[in-house]
Amino acid sequence: MMLKKRSKAAGSDLPCTSKSTLKIAMAGLCVLAVVHWMTADRTLMVSTSSKAVAVRHNILLADETALHCEWNHGEPLDGCYQIISHRLAQRNIAMSRPWLFLGDETMSDMYAEMIKMLKTKQNGHKMPHHDALSDRINGLTSWDGLRVNVQRLKSSKDRCAMMEFMALAAEKGTMRWVSPSLSLGEGPVHYGFHHEYCTECEECRSQLHHIEFNEKGEEHPEKGRLSASKKKKKKKKKTGASTNNNLVFVTNMRYMVVEFARDVSQQTLTTKTTQETVANYIADQRKQEWQREQQVVALRPGRTTDTGSICVISAGLQDLEISQMTKELYTNNVEQYWRLLLAPLESMTAGGDVMMKDPVCAHIIWISIPAVIQEETADNNAKAKEWNDEVFYRLAQPNGSTAPDLSIASTRSLFRDRVTYVDVWNRSLELPALENGKLSSDEYHEPMAELFADLFATKLHAP
Repeated sequence: MMLKKRSKAAGSDLPCTSKSTLKIAMAGLCVLAVVHWMTADRTLMVSTSSKAVAVRHNILLADETALHCEWNHGEPLDGCYQIISHRLAQRNIAMSRPWLFLGDETMSDMYAEMIKMLKTKQNGHKMPHHDALSDRINGLTSWDGLRVNVQRLKSSKDRCAMMEFMALAAEKGTMRWVSPSLSLGEGPVHYGFHHEYCTECEECRSQLHHIEFNEKGEEHPEKGRLSASKKKKKKKKKTGASTNNNLVFVTNMRYMVVEFARDVSQQTLTTKTTQETVANYIADQRKQEWQREQQVVALRPGRTTDTGSICVISAGLQDLEISQMTKELYTNNVEQYWRLLLAPLESMTAGGDVMMKDPVCAHIIWISIPAVIQEETADNNAKAKEWNDEVFYRLAQPNGSTAPDLSIASTRSLFRDRVTYVDVWNRSLELPALENGKLSSDEYHEPMAELFADLFATKLHAP
C-alpha cells in the first residue's frame, strides 16, 4: 500500500488536537465534530466521534491510572513512558519478560530502529537524544549503569517464509490454504491474497533477538563489554543463562509480521488466522524455554507459572485496503485479537506435573492507526480516525458498562486492566510526506523506538 504522509506545514494548529476536542466535550457539544484541514493539493475531512471524546475526557480527569497516552505535536513521549511503566508496575510485570512486537511494515521499521539503538548502546555509545529523555523522566531508567548485548538468533529469509520461521513448514503440504474472506474483514488483499503464506510487505522479516543487560561495574569494567574472543564464544551459545557475573537480566524479543486485525496469511490444520498461529507458536516456545529452565531450577509440582509477554501491537493501515471493512467489523476484529492474546493457553509440561495456563500477553500496548493520505481514496484518514476512536471507546468503558451481555462486559473489564492505548494520531498528522509511503524514521520510528528501549532499561526490572 503506497501511502503519503501529510506535510509538516499543513499539520500545524490543527483543530482536532486533544485540547480542542476536550474543549468540545467540556462545552457539552455532544455532536459529531467535523474537522477540516488543508494539504498542499487537497482538502480532507475527519469525523471525530463525540462519545469517544467524552470518554477520553472523563478518564483523563478522573482516573489516575490512565488507559492511554497521546503523542501530540511538539511533545516528547515522556507521558507514554510514565503511563506504560506505571501500569506494568501495578501488575508486577517486570521489563525482563519476553517482548513480542506484532504489526505491519510500520512496526517492522520501528523494531529495526530499536535494535539499531540497542546495538549502539552495546558498542558503548550513547543512544541518540537519550540524555534529554533521561532528564525528563527523572532518572527512572538506568542506562548509565548498563551495557547491552544484542544477538539475532533467527530471522525469516523472505516474505513467504514465516511458517519456516515458526518451524511449521511441514503444515504447508498437509492442508488447503483458505483465501481471505473480505466480508469478514480478513487480509491480505494484494500480494498475500494471490500467494499462499506470503505477506503484503516485501521487506518485513519475522525476527528473534536475545538481549542481555549487564552492569558496567566499577571494579571490573571490562566485564561489561565483551572481548572479541568472548563474543565469538557467545555466538555459539544462543540460549541459556549468561556466565557474566555482572548480568542484570536476560530477555528475548520477537517481531512477527501480522498485518491485519484479522490476518489469515499463516494457517495450519488447527488455526485459521495468523494471530492464532502466532499465539500457538509463542505458547510452544514458552513451554520449551520453561522446560530448559527446569533443568537448572526445578519448579515445585502444582505451582503456577507466569510467562506472558509484554506485547506491542498495531493493526489498521492495511485494513483500510479491505473494500468491505467497516468501523464495527474492524473494532470487533481488534477485540477478538486482544481476547486471543489475553486468554490463558493451557499446556502440560513433559512430565505432566505442572499446568501452564498463561496468556500469550501479560499486557498489550496498542499503537493507534497513524494518519495517512492515499491517492485513490482521500477518505482513509476519516475512516482511520473513526476506527481509532471506536477502539478507544470500547476499551475505555468502565467495567464494560455498554456491553450487551455479561461475558462481553467481563472481557472489556479485562481489556481495561491489561491494554494500554498509545495514540499517535496527532503527531502523525505533522510528519512530512515521503515518496515511498513510509513514516519518517527520524521523526516517527526513532522516538517510538527510544520509548521502548528506555522501558527495557527501567529500574522497574529490579526485584
